[in-house]
Amino acid sequence: MRDETFGSETIQLLETFFMNSTDGIYIVDKSGRVLLANPSILEYLGASYEELVGIKLDNIIQSGVYRGSPVLETIKTKKVFTGLVKARNGAEIMSTSKPVFNEKGELELVITNCRPLRIIDSFYKQYYGDRIVKKKNIEEPFRPRLEKELAYQSPKMQRLMKVVNAVADTDSTVIIYGETGTGKGLIAQYLHEKSNRRNKRLVDINCAAIPENLIESELFGYEKGAFTGASAEGKLGLFEIAHEGTLFLDEIGEMPLHLQAKLLKVLDAGYVLRLGGTVYHKVNARVIVATNKNLLEMVKQGKFREDLYYRLNVFSVTMPSLRDRKDDIGILSQRIVDELNFKYSQEKSVSDKTIEKLIQFDWPGNVRQLRNIIERIYVLSKGPIIDIDSVSLLFDDEDLFKEERNDTPEPAGMDNFGDLTCKQTLKEYLEQVERNYIEGVLRECDGCVTKAAEILGVHRTSLYKKKTADKVSV
Repeated sequence: MRDETFGSETIQLLETFFMNSTDGIYIVDKSGRVLLANPSILEYLGASYEELVGIKLDNIIQSGVYRGSPVLETIKTKKVFTGLVKARNGAEIMSTSKPVFNEKGELELVITNCRPLRIIDSFYKQYYGDRIVKKKNIEEPFRPRLEKELAYQSPKMQRLMKVVNAVADTDSTVIIYGETGTGKGLIAQYLHEKSNRRNKRLVDINCAAIPENLIESELFGYEKGAFTGASAEGKLGLFEIAHEGTLFLDEIGEMPLHLQAKLLKVLDAGYVLRLGGTVYHKVNARVIVATNKNLLEMVKQGKFREDLYYRLNVFSVTMPSLRDRKDDIGILSQRIVDELNFKYSQEKSVSDKTIEKLIQFDWPGNVRQLRNIIERIYVLSKGPIIDIDSVSLLFDDEDLFKEERNDTPEPAGMDNFGDLTCKQTLKEYLEQVERNYIEGVLRECDGCVTKAAEILGVHRTSLYKKKTADKVSV
């Protein structure tokens, strides 16, 4: 009887510990199916009990609840593994998975405990204070992703972030302008994570990526049987999913006019009417939008509703292109390398000479392109220093604008563009001049198409086509 009482008390203590632990804890069987999950992990992931318990990890990851899984690595290696998990609400979580074996030495369970990086980061700052600089090697892996990716020192970015920080802790709508790849989505995440809605969901939708006939059901949801092919249970719209959180509408300029009217009504009234429904549902979500187009110009052209524009335009910020903030290329490059160092357990750095070379490019793909290029030369650079020899590989990337040059060679044989016989049409004569010029440049470049394309200011593919079509010889 005593043993039974002791066992009951122990079970109650374990249950109390499991349910009240500030660490997220969940238990998975050897097949990868979640058996138990405590309230903390549900909060950190922004997920419901039904989305985790009883579901296999592969399905959970595929459904977008989070990315990355130390558990799967532990199941594979049967060893303790620590890694990062990225939740759909933007949170980064450090997770440690430990295998549990049965009496035969076979894997039986995997127990995982998790803690958000923001908590770890806050601890280091509070504990070390001024000594935090001395602990850089410890803190660096846990630096919040937004802090790493929003690295800047240029005056333009400083002015931008001053406005963003002032607006962040409000419910005001914000329009984020900027070219593709500048980081508009990062600013939206930053606004969310610095707001009083940070513990709720950040839901994003790219208005240009979803077919026009589906955007309405995605945003506002639908009742069962609303249309052919609709789910028998109906579906919540993103406005309802983002309730008390933030809804980020990317590429808002691509939204059809008839949906703009419905969006305006929701913003004004705070209620959503699902497709096929008769009941209005209250929603309270902060709305942030982004676009690479001039919305005011679209209003003048009749392509964007004027009333919606003024409803959204409480605050607007413009993310500068990378070519307009070249002072940031150095710090951005090193931050990207630091991430790669952490990922691949290496210690590489970018040389000053390499940074100078990177600054010479115009970066039409902005920060997104810089990130890809840095990863490329990181992988191809064998030593600890990423130097100028690695960057020479960039000349094979036809997406890069040609490097500015003051030493462009004068192609040989260009004094005779073509024989003027006065019997050719203007079109025929110009085609001959073009062909002769291309042949001269190619000869000057020893037949190197890539180098010739840089001088001519065209893509390599275009030059290849011209060589074939016009039968250009070298």
